[in-house]
Amino acid sequence: MKPLTLPVVKNLLKSICLNTQNLEVKELIGKSIFWMNNYGSFALNVKKKKEYYAIAKFLRFEYNQNKLTKEVANIDIENFLLEFISRVIILSSKKEKLDAIDNFENELKKYMQDKIENHEIIFPILGLKTNSNFSFGNISFYPFTKYQLKKEMKFIKSLFIKNKLIKEKEKKEWIIVLKKELSIYLNQSMFKCNIVGTNTAAKLKSYNTALLHINVLKLLVYDIANNKPKYNTPKNEIQYHETLIKTNNAFRIIDYLPVEFNIDLKNLNFLKTKKSKLLSEILKKDLKDEIDNRILASINWAINSIEKTPNVSEKADFFESSVYMTPTKYVLTQCLLNMIIAFETLLLFDDERNKLDLLRYRSLSLLEKTEYSDLFIIEQIIDSYKRRSDIVHEGKFINSPKIVFQLYLFFRDIVFELLTLKNKEKIITNDQLKKWFSMKENLIKYNESKSKYYETPQ
Repeated sequence: MKPLTLPVVKNLLKSICLNTQNLEVKELIGKSIFWMNNYGSFALNVKKKKEYYAIAKFLRFEYNQNKLTKEVANIDIENFLLEFISRVIILSSKKEKLDAIDNFENELKKYMQDKIENHEIIFPILGLKTNSNFSFGNISFYPFTKYQLKKEMKFIKSLFIKNKLIKEKEKKEWIIVLKKELSIYLNQSMFKCNIVGTNTAAKLKSYNTALLHINVLKLLVYDIANNKPKYNTPKNEIQYHETLIKTNNAFRIIDYLPVEFNIDLKNLNFLKTKKSKLLSEILKKDLKDEIDNRILASINWAINSIEKTPNVSEKADFFESSVYMTPTKYVLTQCLLNMIIAFETLLLFDDERNKLDLLRYRSLSLLEKTEYSDLFIIEQIIDSYKRRSDIVHEGKFINSPKIVFQLYLFFRDIVFELLTLKNKEKIITNDQLKKWFSMKENLIKYNESKSKYYETPQ
């Protein structure tokens, strides 16, 4: 197939629309039941065509290139494509079809512009206990009080009043149902953010935004000793929770997976710390730099690891090579691997050198002004990688959560030091950070050689 360009896409559309004879579409396009009952089967037939996949792939790539994926979801592109094709197929003349295809780019732009709007997303954060409103990054947290419920119901009622298509009796019934659904969250903590995009894109981004913000907050407050993360035993049934998505003239209440915190945040003094402010500033950015993304991705891995680590009773030996792999041992072992991935995400690039050496020197570089001794840092890195090797190459597994908890605390301090460095040296690219690491590594090696020289007996 030819390289994907807009002219090639238009030729592919001609191949679909000029050669598809679909009498059902022509007969049903004007009926309101068409999209409900027949759109699915028609879409399936169109999707079987390789031309359709090529066009959808091209459009997704274009939106990625133009940084619009935050505002437009893949499903929005596919919906437009199917609607456009079904509309062009039923045009009576070949000229009309060709004219419509020539205007394809403008129609796509208008379709997306009409669907992109500002959304206010509100949903509960389960297990978060706070008595105060507070903001962090781009989101706000607040207790869902009776006043908040009244405020949301006032907005919903105003939209029902404007709607002339729904009968008064049905409006009252809907309002009672919606109030009942939202009342479930009275006195719970809620998350609120504003997101620009299509309805689908805003829904997806809001959930990812909530998880990322919560994970960063967890990094700030999970210190193992005082705020030990709560291990949640996996359940067979997933409980969905209502989310309120509002625009200026519409709303939807949808079912969504819950976001959990499981910690008491009644004391918000940690928000005043420098590290908290630096992380909050990163989250506020619309366009994050390479180091921002590196830090946030590594935090997601670390929190995923520490939260899933069962706090089982410790044993003398960390490892067992027995063939009897219990679910708890499997989870512990996977959590250690995830924590090591967090380290690699934070500190490694596309390096060809030995990973262990790089992690050792880069950890030493970032932690040189902390209370950690060089020996402790080196032991932590070497020990972790030995365990990783034993797991990956020999099939061993962990028997104790201690190593994961130790690595997590070590990881936190490295993140905080990297934040300070980034802010001080204005490092925003991977190349800049790599150059800084290289400079520090040479200095460490020089000091090591100098130390060995003076220790040599004369």
